[in-house]
Amino acid sequence: MISQSRDGEFIAHIVKILGWEPVRGSSTRGGREALTKLNELALNGYRIGHIVDGPKGPAGIIKPGLLKIAQATGLPIVPTITSAQKRWTVNSWDQFMIPKIFSRVIIRFGKPIYVPSDIEASKFEKKRKHIENELSRLYEETDRFWDDPKMIKKIFKTRRKNQ
Repeated sequence: MISQSRDGEFIAHIVKILGWEPVRGSSTRGGREALTKLNELALNGYRIGHIVDGPKGPAGIIKPGLLKIAQATGLPIVPTITSAQKRWTVNSWDQFMIPKIFSRVIIRFGKPIYVPSDIEASKFEKKRKHIENELSRLYEETDRFWDDPKMIKKIFKTRRKNQ
């Protein structure tokens, strides 16, 4: 799900180039229609992606919509992060990261997290906070990899052609 904002238009274009189906909507505009479209795509075997901190932030705070999508579709939430060794950071509310050309990039996936359709309100908030903490942990751990030459070598080991 991608915001209907001007920034979202840029991201939707990139997503389309990557061969994904962009669904536009957010908590403030078009969310209900987007949820319906995501549910339809999920029923047809598509994987769903969602930027978790919403169109207005604050950065890193998981919005309830992510969990509602998981409830509606029955699909798990798979925390996913991207970290680049060399990057530009946009001076914006979310500190958007753009990898520099030829930079090494790590994409990490956490364990799937299911959200029952009948979850109680108190457990819903605990689940939301758990996902938020898991994403923070993945970001912090992965960003530390760049300072560990052994870890970088392990992740990016290359094979020589004659081996």
